[in-house]
Amino acid sequence: MSDPTTFADLLEQFNEKYVQFQEDYWEAVNKIANMLNDGLSSFGKFLSDINPFDGNVLSKAIDKWNAEIFPALVKGMEDIVEKVQQAINDLAGNPGKLQIYAENYVTAQAMIFKQRNDAEIASDIDAAWGGDAARKYATVATVQVSNLEKLGEALEEGGKLTSAAALKILELWRKLIYEFASSYTDILEILASATDASKVISFEVPTALEAAAKVWQKVVDIGDILLEFFTNQATVDTINWLALQGTSGGLAGNEWPSISEGASDTINDPGAWAVK
Repeated sequence: MSDPTTFADLLEQFNEKYVQFQEDYWEAVNKIANMLNDGLSSFGKFLSDINPFDGNVLSKAIDKWNAEIFPALVKGMEDIVEKVQQAINDLAGNPGKLQIYAENYVTAQAMIFKQRNDAEIASDIDAAWGGDAARKYATVATVQVSNLEKLGEALEEGGKLTSAAALKILELWRKLIYEFASSYTDILEILASATDASKVISFEVPTALEAAAKVWQKVVDIGDILLEFFTNQATVDTINWLALQGTSGGLAGNEWPSISEGASDTINDPGAWAVK
């Protein structure tokens, strides 16, 4: 399978491995059950082939399968499905879209910076005009240019934080695929080892459950890594996020500074302007 290049590819690749594992798991379980059922249909021959010294081998194997092994294997798969689904929910979010949002932040910042000739215009007006209107205009223009800069800084910070989240999710999805694919081989090998009734009797249920638990534990660990990352963003980086909605690094209250009615009236009064 080729390396994933998009988030959709990652999802598809994981789903393929996840579905294949479940199919292999139940195929191995059914193979054991079919082996025991086949033994019942040819009881005499089966006993002589497997263990001619113990006529109770098949009966003991079937009893252990029905009472212990099969219920444990069903529970093991149920745990895997539950835990994997929980981890996938923790990894929810489309990093591709998050990255687009991050790029939009930066693009918007660039567009704002292109408008910074407002400062030059204000300077030209200050050089050519005087009076109360020019002084009011200079004050308003200075505040608005300053807030444009703050808005640009806020957009840049938002872009960085959003991009970091996108990259972390992508990284963990790649890790999820690798860890999941490498963690379920043990349980499949254990199931494959139960090739006859005597081996079913010696089948160690706790060992099988431990192997099944390893499948979902590695996946859950990956979800925990993401949770830790976002917890860090909510604590260590929380100042940066708060800055985007506060006064430091962003517009005060996320609102554009208003112009007082008095300043507006003065600027709009032709008589308040004086040519230098």
